[in-house]
Amino acid sequence: MNPKTVYTFVPSRTHEFPDHPEKPGRLDFLEPLLNSFDAEKIEARPASFEQVARVHQPQLIRAIEEVCKEGPGIIDHAPTYITQTSYQDALLAAGGVVE
Repeated sequence: MNPKTVYTFVPSRTHEFPDHPEKPGRLDFLEPLLNSFDAEKIEARPASFEQVARVHQPQLIRAIEEVCKEGPGIIDHAPTYITQTSYQDALLAAGGVVE
């Protein structure tokens, strides 16, 4: 058996909040770097509600989905900020892991 390294890359260009270190510009650096490795890139597909519910409470998933529709804003106290695409971006990231 020959192990492989696989990855998926979900660039969320709308995930930006003033004065927060997460900025879309970081993706401009990361994507070419990831592409330079001897790794297989897979296209992420969104995880299903059922797949996410295996590790998170259904009411939490629904609450996050609803608050993202109203984004941008801050949830929790990390600060964890969300945008209107955060829920779908999270489903893609989780789907890449499931794949």
